[in-house]
Amino acid sequence: MAEAKFNYSGHYVELVTKTKKPFDSLEASSNSAVSTAFNMNSTVMIALTERGRGTRYLAKYKPYATVLALTKYPKVALQCGIYRSIFALVCHRDNLESAIKQLIEEMKEMKVLTVGQNIVVYSGLKDELTGTENSIKAILIQ
Repeated sequence: MAEAKFNYSGHYVELVTKTKKPFDSLEASSNSAVSTAFNMNSTVMIALTERGRGTRYLAKYKPYATVLALTKYPKVALQCGIYRSIFALVCHRDNLESAIKQLIEEMKEMKVLTVGQNIVVYSGLKDELTGTENSIKAILIQ
């Protein structure tokens, strides 16, 4: 009940204003992912994580969206699960892209997502192609 009354966007703006700058790259990318979710009215964010640090920053900024954290490590899943609005799932697949696709399809079947909605995928994993970490994808559900 209290969650329905919480001013998520107001809290986000206040927190960003009061947080010491400059952000490190991890906090900056997490902040950008939450901002993207607000701007797109996303109700779901998917976070790919190995250590859970970026996912914890997502929780810090309290997105309106529910955050589904995918990790290969049960301990990381337990640690992420203590934060508000984060639901951690252990994924034993090597190909996380296919896991994301399957998760989206399952959420569509459960009517959690519908065609036309936007979701944000945040990844703290190292991209083997570019060598970078902390990427954000906006996906339109089709």
